[in-house]
Order: sequence, then C-alpha cells, then structure tokens
Amino acid sequence: MKHLQKLMLVVISITMLFACGKSKEKTTAKIQDLEKQLYATNVGPIDSTKANEMISLYLEFEKNFSNDTAAAEYLYRAASLSMNTGKPLKSVEYLNNIITKYPTYKKIASCYFLKGFVYDYHLKDITNARKAYQEFLTKYPKDDLADDAQISLNNLGKSDEQIIKEFEEKQHQDSLLMNKK
Repeated sequence: MKHLQKLMLVVISITMLFACGKSKEKTTAKIQDLEKQLYATNVGPIDSTKANEMISLYLEFEKNFSNDTAAAEYLYRAASLSMNTGKPLKSVEYLNNIITKYPTYKKIASCYFLKGFVYDYHLKDITNARKAYQEFLTKYPKDDLADDAQISLNNLGKSDEQIIKEFEEKQHQDSLLMNKK
C-alpha cells in the first residue's frame, strides 16, 4: 500500500510539473505573438486594447512563474508599456515590484532611474522624483545613466524656458572663458 501511495504521489507531481510547463510555454507563446502584433508597425500610437492585453499577459506570467528568469523582464516590459500608454502610477507600481522582488535583475539600475523619470516627467511629482533619482545615484553612481539622473535632479521643477536660459548662460560663460585664454 505504501508503494502505491508513493507511486501516486510521483505520478501527480510529474503531471503537475508537465501541466505547469505547458502553461508557461503557452503563456510565453501568447506573449511573443501579441508582441509581434503590437510592435508590427512603428507608425502611429500604440493600440491601447492590445497594450492592455499585453500588460495583462506580462503580469500573468510574472504571477504564475515568479521564479522564472523571464518574470522580472516581463514585469519591466509591463512597467515600460504602462508608462508609454498613460498609466504612470501602474508603471511605478511595477518598477517597485521589480526592485523588491528581483533585486538581482540585470536592469535593476534602470528600474531605479525609470522610477525617477516617471515621477518627474509623467507625474510631475518633484518630491518622489528627487528621492528616486537620489536613490539611483547612491546605489549606482557609476552607471551609464548617472549623468542623466544628475542633470534631471538639477532641473527638477524648472520650466523648459528656465532650462534653456540656464544653458544659454552657461554657453555664454564658457565662451567668455575661452576668449580669455
């Protein structure tokens, strides 16, 4: 009787693993197919219905297969797509999830920077943008995006006109220094 119970347990375990594998493959195939459809043309705005479906698929994959190496990438794609389709709060939520759940993700530095960017440019939330940019610079001071983060910090709350005026003044000062040499 014990052998029969062990055999049944093994059979059930194998069946569950096989079913999960098929489900993962099916979800991945759906994602790839919809990505092809969504990004087939580079002209015009993104189809919001397909974008929402794409985000749902990314989130479904991450929820069901959170230990898979693709989970963080799909969550990152959901954050990016959300940002680009007028859902910046969702984007920040997904970025925070990556930061919390996948701290070794290969694009983790970009997550911190992107969070600051979303707060800054999409939500106009200077306080949280400053926090996010500073956290990024503290954790990743040598990252390729560090200069961009510092520039963004320096320009928080300034209008385009103020930024242009400061840039022109700096150019003028630089040219005066060059003429003195």
